[in-house]
Amino acid sequence: MSLCPSSSHGLLPIYMSLLNHGKVVTPTGVSDTHHRIPEAGAARTYVRIPGVAGGGALTAEAFVTAMLAHRTVVSNGPFLDVTLGGTAAPGDVLATPAGEVTLHI
Repeated sequence: MSLCPSSSHGLLPIYMSLLNHGKVVTPTGVSDTHHRIPEAGAARTYVRIPGVAGGGALTAEAFVTAMLAHRTVVSNGPFLDVTLGGTAAPGDVLATPAGEVTLHI
């Protein structure tokens, strides 16, 4: 298992092990660059902040709240916008009754 930044595949088992032991952490995808990288392929952390996508103001408080709520998606390109049960999105925990739950992609 590699911890080398150029080989992030070794980090997924560590993340899953933390979750299996009840340690919920906020995943982030970063690189050691010190300038803006506009092209796809560089690690990015997308943070879901309610209201901002609809034109609301981004505040430091809203960003910190979203990070503490684990509302991140890590990608090196596009990602899917997914909700479960109509309200739960990546980072949320949803308790569901037995039966079917609707997944929106």
